[in-house]
Amino acid sequence: MSEKNIPYLDTMDRTKRILEIGPLSNPMVAKTKDTPHVYYADIRSTEGVKGLYQGDATVTERQIADIDFIIETSYAETFRDVEPFDYVLMRHVIEHVPELIRFFLDVATVLKEGGKLCLTVPDARYSFDHYRMPTSFAELYDIYRRGEKTSPARVLDYALSVDMSSNPEKREGIATDRYHVPNGHGTAREAIRLYDAAAGGETFDAHYSVFSPATFLLNLYYLTEAGLFPYELSDFQVPD
Repeated sequence: MSEKNIPYLDTMDRTKRILEIGPLSNPMVAKTKDTPHVYYADIRSTEGVKGLYQGDATVTERQIADIDFIIETSYAETFRDVEPFDYVLMRHVIEHVPELIRFFLDVATVLKEGGKLCLTVPDARYSFDHYRMPTSFAELYDIYRRGEKTSPARVLDYALSVDMSSNPEKREGIATDRYHVPNGHGTAREAIRLYDAAAGGETFDAHYSVFSPATFLLNLYYLTEAGLFPYELSDFQVPD
């Protein structure tokens, strides 16, 4: 996705302090003389990100952004001695976060008063997640209360139902009936093996959360009602 496809970038004051989380090889806001306070953060170092995507044909290693901050324990701890930011940007990142409620609460600590968290979230109906069960508030709250770090149930759902059989960009109009033919013989056994590994503390790069525009807004509504979403929704747009 290019900058011109992300509406909130059009109104952003690029002279302000901007933190982009998980920029990979295509940051939303490039570091230039006109953007003097842009910083990139990830849970891995620059070399760690390059190692993770080594051999991945979809990522150009030499274009991987240099990481300024490595998120280790929490955002609050990582940026404890750093001036807060006016904007925190994330594109196709929150679905990879196992503890979504804790994440929202944590990121709020690094924003200035009146600062903005700007998210681009994939629509599961048109991705390889289209057969998966939507993430519910009940599920998010249960993970939050139990302090679950790896979300084994979501790893199980991912392993059972993710569909890599076709190009996600060409799935307009695909049936979203989640009762589908399994991926292949042994799928359930392998999924349970991954569940057990996650329950034992192993981490996975998976889509833990699955949203359509409607279910994402519903979750935000319940999070707000529960006092667990320290933001005000100022804009919400669905691409044509």
